[in-house]
Amino acid sequence: MLKPNYHDGSLVNLTSSILQAFGGKSQYDPLKILPPQQITNPKTVVLFLIDGLGMEFLRNYATGSVIHRYLKGEITSVFPSTTASAITTIMTGLAPQQHGITGWFTYFEQLDEIALVLPYITRKDRKKIKVHPSTLLPFKTVYQQINRKSYCILPKGYLKLGYNKAACAGATLVGYRSIAGLFHKLKQLCQQDHPKYIYAYWPLFDDVCHAKGYNSKEAREHFRHLNDYFKKLVKHLKGTDTTLLITADHGQMELEQGLMMQPEKFHCSSFWGEPRAVFCIVEQKYQLQFEQFCETKLKKYAVWYRSSDLLEQGYFGLGKAHPAIKHRIGTHILLPKQNYALRDFMKKEKQHFFRGNHGGLSREELIIPLSVIHT
Repeated sequence: MLKPNYHDGSLVNLTSSILQAFGGKSQYDPLKILPPQQITNPKTVVLFLIDGLGMEFLRNYATGSVIHRYLKGEITSVFPSTTASAITTIMTGLAPQQHGITGWFTYFEQLDEIALVLPYITRKDRKKIKVHPSTLLPFKTVYQQINRKSYCILPKGYLKLGYNKAACAGATLVGYRSIAGLFHKLKQLCQQDHPKYIYAYWPLFDDVCHAKGYNSKEAREHFRHLNDYFKKLVKHLKGTDTTLLITADHGQMELEQGLMMQPEKFHCSSFWGEPRAVFCIVEQKYQLQFEQFCETKLKKYAVWYRSSDLLEQGYFGLGKAHPAIKHRIGTHILLPKQNYALRDFMKKEKQHFFRGNHGGLSREELIIPLSVIHT
């Protein structure tokens, strides 16, 4: 399996380059292929994130696109390779080892339950989390650390979510209702005559790949539509002294089979994380039994690891860890093999597996593009 390159080749290093370019500090080195000095001088720097756009899709289906034409190189996501973990890295400049967000489902010891981080609701009853976001995300954002006016362009429905209020602290929030609205807002901001940093987020490519698979005609058609907007944007930005960085939070793996699991059969209270990176807590007296069960009953579908081993080996990041990280990654991790996914379902959850998924350490999930366009 692959491993994120937190030394100089991952999303956390890209964020470090942005931080250092604009007067901030980072405990991670900058991105090797994008040193801070390359983005210090432009009046406007835009980081445009396309949710779910892996390098494999770009290579297989989009070699004539704007993103491929201006490709600077390949970088890695973080682990788990999923939106909640990766976007928190972009918003804070920290790897999951420091920010502690370990998946769409993350166990929070303060709540003593599993929560859906981005919608900011509990998993069990789907109720809004009452704890203030700054308690669960007690970090300075990138926008609070840099010496530039900052903007976050997000879907309008995302603006009031507790997660985004915390993760975008220090930036001006700008909402949009459609793809046309997103690019219109971006063009408007780039025309403003002051130095600025803009983060823009497009989620629907990931949604299409979840529903139909990243090899699907629907995914290709969606990307072609998106590419048309990028063509117009690049022409529009000429002469505005803008540097446009385009990347993703992760790629996707097209699934062959999803397996439903009952935690009690594994001597676990529950599973969390992602269907492609499953965390669980197994009591000490059951751990040998759990490991033997995984090696026999799950041998075809997944590989188990002790969470502490992957933590020590640097899969979640480098340096001092978040004080709660050991709780949030459990005692064991199950990594499904190629094209498989594992998860449990609670009573209120629809028993359904996406056609495409992510979270693991395959090339399809972990390797993402970085394109750089200087206007």
